[in-house]
Amino acid sequence: NYLGSKLMRAVIGTNNVDNCARVCHSATVKGMMTVFGAGAGTNSLGDIDVTDLLLVSGCNPIHGHPVTGSRIKRARKRGMGMIVADPKKTTLAKMADVHLQLRPGTNVALYQGLSHIIIRDGLEANSEWMDSRTENLEPYKKMCSVMTPEICSSITGVPIDDLEAAAKMYATSSAAMSVHGLGMTEHSHGSEGVMALSSLALLTGNVGRPGTGINPLRGQNNVQGSCDMGALPNVYTNYQSVDDEANRKSFSEIWGVETPSNSGLTYPEMLQTVGNQNGLRSLYMIGSDIAHTDPDNLAVKKALSNLDLLIVQDIFFCESAKFAHLVLPAASFLESDGTYTNGERRVQRIRKAIESPGEAKEDWIIVAELAQRLGHDILAGPSPSEVWDELASLTPNFRGINYSRLESPEAVQWPAPNAGHPGTSVMHSEQFSRGLGHFAAPEYSEPNERPSDEFPFILVTGRNIYHYNSGTQTRRTELAKFRDSDYLEMNYEDANSLSISNGDEVWISSPRNRIKMIAQVGDSMRKGNLFTTFHFPDIGINSVLSSSADGYTFCPEYKVQAVSVERV
Repeated sequence: NYLGSKLMRAVIGTNNVDNCARVCHSATVKGMMTVFGAGAGTNSLGDIDVTDLLLVSGCNPIHGHPVTGSRIKRARKRGMGMIVADPKKTTLAKMADVHLQLRPGTNVALYQGLSHIIIRDGLEANSEWMDSRTENLEPYKKMCSVMTPEICSSITGVPIDDLEAAAKMYATSSAAMSVHGLGMTEHSHGSEGVMALSSLALLTGNVGRPGTGINPLRGQNNVQGSCDMGALPNVYTNYQSVDDEANRKSFSEIWGVETPSNSGLTYPEMLQTVGNQNGLRSLYMIGSDIAHTDPDNLAVKKALSNLDLLIVQDIFFCESAKFAHLVLPAASFLESDGTYTNGERRVQRIRKAIESPGEAKEDWIIVAELAQRLGHDILAGPSPSEVWDELASLTPNFRGINYSRLESPEAVQWPAPNAGHPGTSVMHSEQFSRGLGHFAAPEYSEPNERPSDEFPFILVTGRNIYHYNSGTQTRRTELAKFRDSDYLEMNYEDANSLSISNGDEVWISSPRNRIKMIAQVGDSMRKGNLFTTFHFPDIGINSVLSSSADGYTFCPEYKVQAVSVERV
């Protein structure tokens, strides 16, 4: 990721650099950065073992993060309290003390409604915390005053009794911890939802201590690392702005070239320019399959087919590779050396165990050789450890980390600003990264996608335990025997009104496309709401979805999509 962004900035001369966090947790980064000053998890997931209460928002860890899901189930057995906020009645929701089964897209209203109850009942943190650690409390209180239990319930669909119970449980627990997933972020107001959730933690003093905090469950093992390494259009490593002259000077001096001065485009913005005068003409895609995973993917495929040059670098011949002019075979993690940084900010080594097959090479080697053929040598040294040493020298939070430290113990959590620093398991314990914690007070707005007479249902998409993200890896394994397709989950009442039975083939339609799926009838979703997964490109659910996205980050609104359903 570091060398890829360096290639684009130092060799190609553009800040048009992005990664898959754009379509998953970019809203987390924006929301937490606004409130805390750092867009990363505040604690370690091991804190689940010691917290008194866990608030699970917009995620299903049993399916999406099964190791964490198992940890949550063990903690529940020891007596940990649990609140689950999810439009779907998941296994975890059935285990919860309170299930807040909210209407999709109403996260801001939900968390401001809980804050209203806490403030009304005087359950917020003490004045010393508020005066010494926070700012903007009064505007926040004013915004939350509007979100009474009655109004919150009418917007979210959550019964008032459940709102009251959840607010009191969260506020009165000695230590309350939050984990959240894409059900918080993949909305037209996803960043604001994370702001509202983070402000709830700030209001109750549930941040900066073990067993507390806001802890995003990232979509992949190194999504945090991709962002940390500067694979974003507006920042260098560890979120140092490319617009800052001092930052540009530092990177330019080490790289030996003048880096571009203006922020680049996000990749959805890049695709929108294809075919325009002075628009995007070439794209280098490493380990990503946007032809399958992005919303409105018929438009995405059209953009890819209109590029003058598309390079796809992957370990498999994925859907996007079908549009490529050049496919570069990459090595898997078992065939590579380097580091991953997980959602706990934990930097860990990966070590090459076997040689790559055929012509496949490690990603960093391919990037370095490509730069050399373009007439530049951007490689910091002959090994990944020297590449790390270079980027760490440019990044204050990483300066205390090197490959020797990652041997024993086998991980360090940033910030680790110097060699003597032990790493940071709990952030913001004495001071927030931005100084004072900022109460964010966004006004609730309805989702961009709304039901209509023509498209009366709201569709939510997510994961299944047997498949991993796009399914490129898992569809070719024995796991496919357990889940051989994407299925549409719908409520009994909706199915009966449309004469649909379990196992029937149905049409799902939107203004963008019409596809067939098999219906699974049950009670996991409320009347009017639907759920499906996105693991099978032959089903093509993402071709139905709109490109509506978060206004701050362009994170797509995968969780609120207006569709119609009819029996085939």
